[in-house]
Amino acid sequence: MKKYILGLFLALTVFASYGQLTGNLRNTTHMKTSLSSTVDSVVVTNTATAHLYIGFTAKKALSVQALITKASGTGAGTMTLYGSNDGINYFAVTDATSTPTVTTYTVTDAGTYAAPQTTKWDLGFHKYAAYRLTHVGSGTMVTRFKAIVYYED
Repeated sequence: MKKYILGLFLALTVFASYGQLTGNLRNTTHMKTSLSSTVDSVVVTNTATAHLYIGFTAKKALSVQALITKASGTGAGTMTLYGSNDGINYFAVTDATSTPTVTTYTVTDAGTYAAPQTTKWDLGFHKYAAYRLTHVGSGTMVTRFKAIVYYED
């Protein structure tokens, strides 16, 4: 009988712990290859440029986190976050003087599928209706990136 009670207690503890670990992820979404796409990652080859997009209507984006994995070669290049009020005309959201700062990220030769290279932009007062994250590759490389947006309802 003690084994059953111990097993039940252990199962309830694991269930409650899982809820604690995943409970804060309900306000996240993945950026897509277009505003109407379902694909959430993109490949950058050599000096090519790739984009991920997200649009908001009633929600407010708080931060954008990029996860970059190197498939081959030497990962390099830059990532820039862009904002738009109309979803058509985008401009760089780089502002090194604001708090928090929003700057271009330099991709390095790191990041595997098990442990991706990651960077995060806290948006602060940089609020737009749509965002685009761009990775411009450099040299001989193949990388894949995806981006997660944390938002407030």
